[in-house]
Amino acid sequence: MILEICQKAKVASAQLAKSSAEQRNRALCYMADSLEKNCAIILEANQKDLDAARAKANEILAEANKKSQELLTSSLSYDDIKSECRKMIEIAEREAEEEVKKARQTAEEIKTGSEKKVDEMVNRMVKQVTGA
Repeated sequence: MILEICQKAKVASAQLAKSSAEQRNRALCYMADSLEKNCAIILEANQKDLDAARAKANEILAEANKKSQELLTSSLSYDDIKSECRKMIEIAEREAEEEVKKARQTAEEIKTGSEKKVDEMVNRMVKQVTGA
């Protein structure tokens, strides 16, 4: 994918070299506007992901706190409490792994979307500069 972007940039740079200063300035303004617009969208999506992760972490912590309070007030033996704590840790680790997996999938989707946007921007820039 990066190679394709570089190849498109090379073609675009050759076309830009033949363009007037006004055409280049228009293309640069267009790119700047597109970048600003897409940055805001990406930052907003990132903030939503962070908020969701914080909420999930708080939920897990609240559940663990509740469970630990139940254990402390129970009549379980020390070994039983250790066993329950291990179970809680295993559950938390599984949930964390699931959240990490989801976050990686979201990151991959964002990356793919960003690459598509770059392609679109390069194509639009070339069209603007060349008048095609």
